[in-house]
Amino acid sequence: MLCSFAYIYWDPDPEIFVVPILNWPILWYGVLFSAGFAIGFPIFYSLLRRYFLSRPDYIEADILGDVALEKAGLKGRDPLKALNEAIEGEKRFPHSKLLESKVKRCYKPMRALCRLALDQILSPAVRTIEKKTMFVADRVTVYMVVSTVIGARLGHFLFYERPSDYLANPIEIFRVWEGGLASHGAAIGIVAGMLLFSYRYRTEGLNWIRLLDYVCVPTAFAGGCIRLGNFINQEIVGTPTDLPWAVLFAHPLDHSLAVPRHPVQLYESLFYFAVFFLLWRLSYKPVFLLAKGRLIGLFLVLVFGFRFFIEFIKTEQSFLLSRSSELTMGQILSLPAVLAGLFFLFFLKKGRNLSQ
Repeated sequence: MLCSFAYIYWDPDPEIFVVPILNWPILWYGVLFSAGFAIGFPIFYSLLRRYFLSRPDYIEADILGDVALEKAGLKGRDPLKALNEAIEGEKRFPHSKLLESKVKRCYKPMRALCRLALDQILSPAVRTIEKKTMFVADRVTVYMVVSTVIGARLGHFLFYERPSDYLANPIEIFRVWEGGLASHGAAIGIVAGMLLFSYRYRTEGLNWIRLLDYVCVPTAFAGGCIRLGNFINQEIVGTPTDLPWAVLFAHPLDHSLAVPRHPVQLYESLFYFAVFFLLWRLSYKPVFLLAKGRLIGLFLVLVFGFRFFIEFIKTEQSFLLSRSSELTMGQILSLPAVLAGLFFLFFLKKGRNLSQ
């Protein structure tokens, strides 16, 4: 057994408080999990809004009525054609500081400014950029949350638990607030959710790959929050070490020995936050915002590539592999994700045809 006097003792209470009457414990893990999604929503909203401003033409689905068309002197003309002609009228919609502050550097500035100005004038007749963004963001978030929880929870039981454990007590599958969410299962669930959303709504150019480009940015942030929850829960612990920043988990969730270990949850959390910051900054470049597959490709290579190597200093989480296995379950599942990321980065036809 490893002996060391240079370590951090860690034994927090996973409960923040208990809701009176209902006797429902509020856990740090649940709060951090929810915070990841709550903060992720405005991040995704901002990405989506910048995408719509990069293609400011009106489409048929944007035309809601003809009340404002008559007011704008466009009555009797083809609404879609009239609006898209009006957006070219640079003299009619001069630059203003208010509109310029809303437009970033990754789209055609004058066309975006004209679109925002027309949205204000014709708001009763068209779905504005803001309304369109909120419409898509609300629905994608619902698909995202549901698919993430279902995929992560099923992935945990399929990849890491003995089938007899959850077949004997199926109700355990629904206790998501207690942890036990597999990131690989979540990734599969998110892909399935975006496929379903893009098939159902078919929103101008937002196919499932481009949706993955945009949801992966807040997902990296949420992943950092979830790993902090794992740290508080004393789960997914690292291997023993004598490094000065080693953490002695007093009550590991897997009932392993209470010895100084690598705080791998913190390593992962910091890395995921760094990936989020990188993707967020790159999303302001048209080559990443508008070309399909670059953001999600980079996300998969970085996150699951790091996951492959960090597994060397993690304890094996899966009961399905023998202890003599050369690779952990996390490493086996990370390899296809990295290969998918390389495909998106180097083999997927990029282009900037926004109709694709």
